[in-house]
Amino acid sequence: MDRRTKLNVGLIGLGRLGRVYARDLATRIPCTRLAAVADSDATAVHKVAGELDVQRASPDPADVYGVPTVVAVVIVTPTSTHRVVVEGAVAAGKEMFC
Repeated sequence: MDRRTKLNVGLIGLGRLGRVYARDLATRIPCTRLAAVADSDATAVHKVAGELDVQRASPDPADVYGVPTVVAVVIVTPTSTHRVVVEGAVAAGKEMFC
C-alpha cells in the first residue's frame, strides 16, 4: 500500500472496547481512515462520529458494510450479535476483524 493511501475501515459496535478501537483507527493508526460507524445506541453513534470526524454514522450495521469505499469492517458488538453482523459483512464482500 502506498504510504499516502489510507485504508477505509468501518466499525460496528461503540461500547467500551468499540470506542477504543474507533479512536485508534481514527487517530493512532496512520494507514487507516475511520470511514463509517454503527451502533444500536444512536447517541453513541453521533457522539463518536462528531468527535472523530467520521462521515458515515448509523444505528444500522448494513450502513457500514454497505459503503462501497469501506474495505474492512471491525466488529465489536456483543457476542450474541456476531453471527448476523459477520454474515452481513461477508455478503457485502468485506474483510473483517471480529
